[in-house]
Amino acid sequence: MTDSTISPTAVLVPSAVLIASLGLHPGDRCTYCDRDGVGLALVTWRAEYDTSEYELARPRLRGSEIVIRPDLLERLANGAGQERLVLRDFVVGVPELAGKAS
Repeated sequence: MTDSTISPTAVLVPSAVLIASLGLHPGDRCTYCDRDGVGLALVTWRAEYDTSEYELARPRLRGSEIVIRPDLLERLANGAGQERLVLRDFVVGVPELAGKAS
């Protein structure tokens, strides 16, 4: 049994149905486009690198997200129902860094 306040029943992923409903087609490097340009894209990032004289630098924070153009988000919300869309942010990293955030 899952709690819908913690775990969404559906996750926004670039499925064939979503891409078709938004009128998108594959673009360059993890993007989907329409006649107005990039509409949906995957963004990945890394930050707060640990450095050492003996090892390669490695990120202490990393993440990825799907970003959508505002007009397409509005179209998606109108089609699916705004009350059904939930936006969430998750960051993976070292817990001690959370205290440094301002």
